[in-house]
Formats: sequence, structure tokens, C-alpha cells
Amino acid sequence: MVRALMGATLLAIALAAGAIEDPSAMPTLLRATQDRHPAVRERAMKALRDPVRFPALLQALNHPDPLVAMMAGLVLANVKDPSMIPVLIQAQEDSSARVREGAVNALKAFSDSESGLALRRALKDPEPRVRQTAVRAVAAREGFDALAALKPSLHDPDALVRQEAVKALGAMKAPAMTSEFLQAMRDSDERVRLESVSALMALNDPSLMPALVSQAEDVSPRVRLRILQALLRSNDPEVTPFIFRMMKDPDLDVRQTALAGVARLDDPAVVPALIKALGDPEFKVRRVAVDSLATQFHDPTVIPALIRAAEDQNASVRQAALEALEGFHDPSVVPFFIKLLESRNSGVFFAVAQELVKFDDPRVAPAFRHALGSSNATLRRMAPSFLGRVNDPAALTALVAALDHTDPMVRLLTVAVLGALPDPPLSAFAHALKDANVKVRTETVRILGRLKRNDAVFLLQTALKDSKKAVRAAARRELNALGELDPETNRLKKRERRP
Repeated sequence: MVRALMGATLLAIALAAGAIEDPSAMPTLLRATQDRHPAVRERAMKALRDPVRFPALLQALNHPDPLVAMMAGLVLANVKDPSMIPVLIQAQEDSSARVREGAVNALKAFSDSESGLALRRALKDPEPRVRQTAVRAVAAREGFDALAALKPSLHDPDALVRQEAVKALGAMKAPAMTSEFLQAMRDSDERVRLESVSALMALNDPSLMPALVSQAEDVSPRVRLRILQALLRSNDPEVTPFIFRMMKDPDLDVRQTALAGVARLDDPAVVPALIKALGDPEFKVRRVAVDSLATQFHDPTVIPALIRAAEDQNASVRQAALEALEGFHDPSVVPFFIKLLESRNSGVFFAVAQELVKFDDPRVAPAFRHALGSSNATLRRMAPSFLGRVNDPAALTALVAALDHTDPMVRLLTVAVLGALPDPPLSAFAHALKDANVKVRTETVRILGRLKRNDAVFLLQTALKDSKKAVRAAARRELNALGELDPETNRLKKRERRP
């Protein structure tokens, strides 16, 4: 079936290839260049490379089917047969702008003088789209030699042509065009001004900064943003006041970029300006201000400002401020973090607790002990694990007291935390073996076996008399693992039964 279809397609191409005078043949060949079979594509391209078909290829640029028109342009641009040159030059007289544009695009592949002259003539074509393509073609073909030819296009009546000229000349990074770029910064069209700023940036000339600053209040926020980016890249202390001024720009993107950029400046006014930006009506700006303040470790006023930001009405600002405070690891944040432990948000509690355990502060253990009494089950059940990480005797006292908590899950987690301590008090496990919850007692047995301590063996022996079979079975397993059961009788060894 597939072979039959491919054979039919090849037959159609063969017929089209033979019908040079038939205008319907060209669309068939062009569509065939996209066929899924390589043999079909190769046959079609071979037919299209025939110089006799070049005029028809040009006319196909006007075909109503977008695929046919597009493929005609691609074929013309890639054939690169010198015999095409006279046909392409002649096509510049065609009444169709699409045909003339296609011819210009194809001519850029040739290095002969006739093609070069034809392209330069196209810079004066009556149709803007043809002139725009000609600008690109001349720039790509001639490089620096095109400076004089392209210069008049900077004053073309069409904005897109002017934009293309600035872009092409800017890519050449030619200092000789500086004055033209400066003039283009005052163009009536935003797109031209944007390209002129980029062209000036590409010159990497510090002396141009005053000129950029003079246009920093352009009516277009996109232009102001591009100028700001240029000022930030310059690292010129002379432009710092203007960057600070742009932190108050009416455009959100400009303010955000200015705030992110000032963090890199070595200026005492940076931190006060960032702190002031925390009051911006846009939360995105406040968020950037927080991120920038997070890099200012040297200034003592930053932490109080970040603490205020951590209570912002916007969640993302609060989260950013909290993360920034964590990075400072300053004892002055401890009271604020302890206050946040009262939050009913488990994510906030966890993040804050992770930081608090890093501080050797006597206020930390009581804060976690208080959290054990939270009405939020998730929070109170997280508290034991953090108490276990606090290097303070008060934390151990709080853990032992938690064995009497009304929440059995808190008691269960507390037993696990005590078992992970380097030298846990055995009296705590003796107490836990009397817990009303069978899961707590079973976990206690498991931990006692893991301790591998002689004094823990006696407690395991007492667990053999527990009222629940699960606890007794767990105790027997642990004693057996410790070698305390006689392998023949499966009973306690006599020498170990003495208290």
C-alpha cells in the first residue's frame, strides 16, 4: 500500500516535471518537497533546481497556498545556482512585492558585483517590506563595507526599515555610526529607539553613558528598561543616581529591574532605598526588594526591615523575607522566629523550627515545649523531633514530660526521639512501658532492643509480662536478637533472669 502511494506520488512529480509550461505543475513540485518519503523529496528538489523553472519559482511566491509560497522562498534561497542571477535581477522589476522580496532574499547568496548592485537598488524599492529585506541582505553580504550603503536607511520613511537598519549596523559594532545611533534614540518610533539603545550598548563605550542617561525618561517603558539595563551593565558610579531614580519609575518592570540591579552597587544609599521599596504598592516590587536586601549582610538595619517584610500581606513576600532571615543566622531574629512558631501554618512552623535549632539560645527549648500544647495536631507532633535537636538540658526535660501528653501520637514520637539521643535516660523508657497505648509500648520495646545496653535488658524482660500479646511478642524478638533467649527452650537464660 505504502509503495503504491509513493509510486503514485513519484508519477505525479514526473508528470509535473515534464509540464514546464503548465502553471499547475509548480505547486505539485513544491508540496512534494515536504513529502515523508526521501525519494519523493529528492525527485522534487531535482526538478526544482532546473534553471528553466526559476521564473515559475518566483511567481509561486504569490501562490494562495501559504505552504507553496513558503517553500518557493526556501528553494530560491537555497538553490544558489549562478544561472539564477539574471532571473533574480530581472524579478526586481516584477509588479509583485512578494516576488521582488524573494529575489532579494535569494540574491544575498551570491558574491558577484551585479548581485551586489541589485541589492543596493532594492534599498530604494517602493515597498517597505522589500527595503527591509534588502537591508538584511546587504548587511549579511557585505559586512562593514555596507556602512555607507545602509546609512540612508536610518532615515527611511518606514519605521520597520529604520529599525532593521539600526539593528544591522548595531551588530557590526562600528564606532563610526555612533552619532547616527544617538540620533536614532530620538526617533518617533519606539522600536527604532529600542534598537538604538542596544546598538549603543554593543559599542561598550563609557563615554556614551551621559547620552543614555539623557533619554532615561523616554515615554516608552520598554525603552526606559533597555536604558536601565545599559546603565547597570556600565558599572559607572556616575550613573548611580539615575539608577536610584528609576527605582521610582511608574512602570513595574523598570522598578523591579532597578531594585535587583542596585544590590550590586557599592553605595551607602542602597540599603535605605531598598528598605523604602518595601512599601511599594506592587507586591512583585516588594519581593524583589526583599531578595536584594538578602544580599546586604553588612548592614545592621537590614534584619529589622526583613522582619517587618516577613509580616507582609502577600505570601510570596513573607516567604522571601523568611528565607532571607534564615540566611543571616543572626541571634536577633530568635524572638521573631519564636513568635512565628505560633503560626497555624505547618510550612512556616517547619521552616522556622529548622532555623531555631541552629541557635544555642535558652529561649528555644521553652518555645518548642510550648508548641507541644498547640491545638494544631500537625504542629504539636512536629515539636518532639525539634526538641531532640536542641542542645539544651531543658529540651530533654521537655521530652520526658511529653511522655505524659494527652495525644498518643505525641507520646509515640517522643519515645522515638528519645531513642535517637546519644545517652537517653532509661527511666523515661520504664515510664513509657506503662503507657496506656499499645503502640507506644511496642515502640518502646523496639527502641530498648536497639540500645543494646545491659540495663535495657531488664526492662525488656518486664515487657514479657505485658497484657498485650503484640508487646510480649516484640519483647521476645528483641531479647532473642540480643542473645538473651535459650535457642533450645526459647526461654530466658537463667543467668540473665536475675534482676
